[in-house]
Amino acid sequence: MVFIPIYLDLIQLFTLATTLLFRIFWNFSGSMLLALVWLVVCGSCLDGGGRSSLPRRWSFGWCFDVSSG
Repeated sequence: MVFIPIYLDLIQLFTLATTLLFRIFWNFSGSMLLALVWLVVCGSCLDGGGRSSLPRRWSFGWCFDVSSG
């Protein structure tokens, strides 16, 4: 059960990084940048009809697996 704390740390680190980037770039591009980041991140999860390029345990809950439908 060692991977669980690491998994949580990865999520927290990802959240912190995206929050900082969002706050930095919000002043420049506004919601357009947010939409771009959303497409890039979720696009990487949905690439190839739901086959994620990331390890399965690194997939985030808001990246839906379209192949299961």
